[in-house]
Amino acid sequence: MFLIVANSFLFAASLVEFVNYFNFQSEFHAEIAKTPALESLYEKSQSHAKAALLIGIFAFFFGILLPTVVFYKLNLLIQEIRKKTEKQFISWLNWWVKNYGNIKVDSKSPFYNRPDFWLNVALFTLETYGTNSRNPAINYLADLAPIIRSEISKSDEPDEKAG
Repeated sequence: MFLIVANSFLFAASLVEFVNYFNFQSEFHAEIAKTPALESLYEKSQSHAKAALLIGIFAFFFGILLPTVVFYKLNLLIQEIRKKTEKQFISWLNWWVKNYGNIKVDSKSPFYNRPDFWLNVALFTLETYGTNSRNPAINYLADLAPIIRSEISKSDEPDEKAG
């Protein structure tokens, strides 16, 4: 944030210097045309006060206001994308469990033949080791793992209305 403010301050200062250059050129030609007169300190400092005011306005707008709005909009967009991703992933997971997770377990077929068992193992592993990863995608999936496991356990429970 400091770099953004510093860069915007330098940008504003360069704009003011650019404007002052053209003002100086016009004042220089006007001074040649008239006789020199004594000016008060206030009149001499007016251009510097205007330049400082312009620099302050540009620094506030480009260094504080604009980056704040941009970061706020980006944060809202990231939250919206995260919610959509969670909903889509949960719907895919529910579809997968409904289609492939209904394998009947009998005495000849051990529990590890069920796909949801291996999915739970993968989710536990991801949840355990994903928080230590430097990869943001793995961290995000590690945050999603408890939600996914709760959705799997909801789909495994029998309906009370049906029975």
